[in-house]
Amino acid sequence: MEVARQSRDPDIFKLTTDCCDEIFEYLSLKDLHAFGQTCKTMQKVAGVYFKRNYSAAPKYSGNDGIYIAYSDDKGVINENIPTSGFNRYITYISHYYEKLRPLHYIQSHSDEFESINHIYLVCLIINEARVNCLMNLLPKIETLQIRNSSVEGHLNDMLLKHCANIRRLFVQDSDLGIFRLLDGGWAARIENHWLRQEYPKLEYLELIPKYTNKIDELNEFFERNPTVQAFSTSTLCLWKNRKELLKSTATLEMLEVKEASEMDMIDDDDDEEFTLIEFCNLLKQLHRRRFFKRLNFYTQSCNEETSTHLTSLGHCLEKLCIKNFTRSYSLPLLTNLKELAIQDGANSTDMDILANSLPNLQRLHINKASVDDIQPFIRQSPKLRQIKVLSKDEAHFNRGILKLLTLNQDREKLAQARKVSIYVPDNIFLRTKWSVNYGDTNLSLIEMKRCDSIEWNDHY
Repeated sequence: MEVARQSRDPDIFKLTTDCCDEIFEYLSLKDLHAFGQTCKTMQKVAGVYFKRNYSAAPKYSGNDGIYIAYSDDKGVINENIPTSGFNRYITYISHYYEKLRPLHYIQSHSDEFESINHIYLVCLIINEARVNCLMNLLPKIETLQIRNSSVEGHLNDMLLKHCANIRRLFVQDSDLGIFRLLDGGWAARIENHWLRQEYPKLEYLELIPKYTNKIDELNEFFERNPTVQAFSTSTLCLWKNRKELLKSTATLEMLEVKEASEMDMIDDDDDEEFTLIEFCNLLKQLHRRRFFKRLNFYTQSCNEETSTHLTSLGHCLEKLCIKNFTRSYSLPLLTNLKELAIQDGANSTDMDILANSLPNLQRLHINKASVDDIQPFIRQSPKLRQIKVLSKDEAHFNRGILKLLTLNQDREKLAQARKVSIYVPDNIFLRTKWSVNYGDTNLSLIEMKRCDSIEWNDHY
């Protein structure tokens, strides 16, 4: 009698999770997704790696699936590729414009989005038809972003009441109240009904209205929602509502102020115009009244006057985000600063000055940077833990390769230095990974990671 042949699994299934993760470190996102489509076991293993390393990457809804911007070590930069094979591991989905077909895809595959906790809605009218497409996901959502959008009816009744677990709410360049037209065609807000509601788990609110007016419901919102410990808004919105906020009994952990540019401080109403020094004085008043403990400040540019006024906030200013940076001026006096973000270029000479003058710096984010821009902080910032760096071009990054061994040696010379994780785009990550001996990118004081594995939230 013929003996039945015993089935034998391929040797690859004998690998531990750690072994698989090490293999995935050498793969681009496109290859990782293809690897995950080979079988259910590999989909799970690759999907867990995807969730851990691409959780913060923007994922766009399409007519036939979810897409993500893809870069590799062969010159591909920000090419959208489908990643629907990882739907069960996707935590974040963006939906742009009025199209319904992408929402119908999300609706028909809603049972697959087991890990979803963040939805970003951009440039659309929030109405019943669109909300119905998201209905199965809304109870899971912890972060909701709404940008350049409007709503039919009351935002709470239409959308927010379905988000029982919401912890972070962003309302950016949008007006979500009820409006009426005045003589001459100007729109006037009647009420922001949603600000009068209670959100038991809400911890963070960003409110940057498209049309900035006095918001009568703002203090009531803070009274009804004592769990909110962080409030983000624009300079103009804060100024327009300064009188009421100075009366507020709220005690926030953090206040974040954005769009601090000259244009932002000019209003059609002459009575509402203000200077930077007046605005900084307002922040000092709010701090003395214990409206907030810590301050995050976003400025469009940093000239001598701006830096001088910012130093007057040094006792509470912990994060500074600069969009256009040329010189440091008085910024080295911000010795309490814990986080610095520079969005549009850096100056290596000034980077050395800042690194030597900011002893408490823990996080650094530089866009359009070179190795010379981050090296001073590696050598001189003992408390630094995280750096996110996006390169000017590959020539400034040694042909797209990060010299980890050199950086680690520099770090070892600094007394009491903490280990630094450097977050880089996939093209730099992959070229560096393939170039080092045994693929070792986790050294004693320097570790390289993919930049989309952590959220930085430095948007304006």
